[in-house]
Amino acid sequence: MDSKQYEKVILPEAESDIIEILDYIHDELKNPTAAKKLYQNILEAIDRASLFPYAMPKLKNEVITAGKEYRRLDVENYVLIYKVVEELKQIRIMAVFYGPSNVVSRFLDRI
Repeated sequence: MDSKQYEKVILPEAESDIIEILDYIHDELKNPTAAKKLYQNILEAIDRASLFPYAMPKLKNEVITAGKEYRRLDVENYVLIYKVVEELKQIRIMAVFYGPSNVVSRFLDRI
């Protein structure tokens, strides 16, 4: 691992989100090519965020942030929410939601 790159940690809840999204695209929409492309785009976006963890915008909601800093990473129609854990040099992917859904409300239910 490059010394400037942060370790990427995808929490189990976020991993479940990704699987659910990809399964929906693959099975329900019958579009395995789109599912594969989205998965690759998500992984590439997480790689970029691990190189520049503070480049992505902060979530701006006082109820959620309350002393914590979460950032958002937009990938196609989806929003990945992550937090930088500076002392461990990690980015932790907390959740992945469909962008047009109420991301703030859904994330509040999770934290």
